Amino acid sequence: MRARGVAASDDGRRHRDTELLRSRAAQQSALAQLGLLALGGEPLEGLLAQATTAVAHTLGADLVQAFELDPGGGCLRLRAAFGLQAGLVGAATVETGRGSLAGFTVARDEPVVVEDLRRERRFRAPALLLDHGVVSGLTVVIHGRGARRDTVPWGVLGAHTRAPRSFGEEDVDFLHTVANTLGLAIERNHAERALRERNREIAALAEQVARLADERRRIMADALDAEDRTRERISQLLHDEVLQSLLSARQDLAKLERGGGDQDAAASQAREAIVEAIRELRSAVTALHPVTLERGGLASALKALADLHAGRGGFEVHVDVEPAALALRAQLIVSLAQELLSNVVRHARANRVAITLRRTGAGIAFEVGDDGIGMDRERPRRALAQGHVGLASVAMRVESLGGSVRITTDPGRGTRVRALIPARAVDVSGAGTAPRRRAST
Repeated sequence: MRARGVAASDDGRRHRDTELLRSRAAQQSALAQLGLLALGGEPLEGLLAQATTAVAHTLGADLVQAFELDPGGGCLRLRAAFGLQAGLVGAATVETGRGSLAGFTVARDEPVVVEDLRRERRFRAPALLLDHGVVSGLTVVIHGRGARRDTVPWGVLGAHTRAPRSFGEEDVDFLHTVANTLGLAIERNHAERALRERNREIAALAEQVARLADERRRIMADALDAEDRTRERISQLLHDEVLQSLLSARQDLAKLERGGGDQDAAASQAREAIVEAIRELRSAVTALHPVTLERGGLASALKALADLHAGRGGFEVHVDVEPAALALRAQLIVSLAQELLSNVVRHARANRVAITLRRTGAGIAFEVGDDGIGMDRERPRRALAQGHVGLASVAMRVESLGGSVRITTDPGRGTRVRALIPARAVDVSGAGTAPRRRAST
């Protein structure tokens, strides 16, 4: 009898371990998808709606809310929700401070766990939650960007249940990471909106005031540097937290499978799902910001980017890198490769692509050429005037350092983009300056 009881206990523990690993895999998969949506330019309203739905399904919550703090600080307005009555999003508000759970969370600027809303004494339970029968909940702050690059509260993300629920540390970490991803998207959304507005203003003034051309190039370069930092931060978030958790979960599942028993099939299925998630996540991390740049150098990063985009675009790619050119402008070269290869995938319909990097007397020459359908030579200029960053922004970025970009293309004859980048940046007067260091993120 004792042996049977021990076996039943082991089976129960194995089942709980398997369910825990499945839950972890589901959380990491949801975070990966939200990270890709954030970087892919998903509109904020859509991203908030996707996030509340993902949190509800992943945590098993009945209600999920995303509030934005009013600029005047007088209230928090509901921006997105899952499980609430229709018509509340965009209209419903709650008080700040101790007047609501969301307001209390902003005031404390840390996660708040509620065991029983009806017995709370730290804040007044808002009617919005009571009317929906909420009992337990977990809320975290969504941070945006403030003055001097310090983060300030943008709003609150909360998950709630109608039945008593004890939210654990893993639940808090998951909701906090979702909030961080939303914060990065909000930051990028603000930057892109400002960039579009500035581009429209500059496009109108450029024809009248020639002296603004150099200022426009500098603004574009700074904006693209900010995008690089956002890419790197999201990539690090996915690689250092999400991917490592999946790898750990895969190892744990392997141990469960070796133990035998009725749970083997479930553990095997969970392991296969995690292996597939790891493969997709590694591809996503490379697309966002190649980790190989820090770990393997520029040549490895270019090869990883080339292989990734070749797989997506269905073309052959050849990378030819001169060793003497590897020590200069590595981050800029990676950014140029990202943009140019993405253009090939989206527009070129190419069969073959060639990437070359050479050392020149004054700096380096970087070139990406394809045998695709080509394009109208005026297309980059029109895209910039309409507020789009892309091939035209590549030229501005290089020119802001005193370099030059030449685009050779015609419809039906492919496209070749050659960037000549000086080893040292050049100011507006033509005097050389030391290469600018990027701010650490």
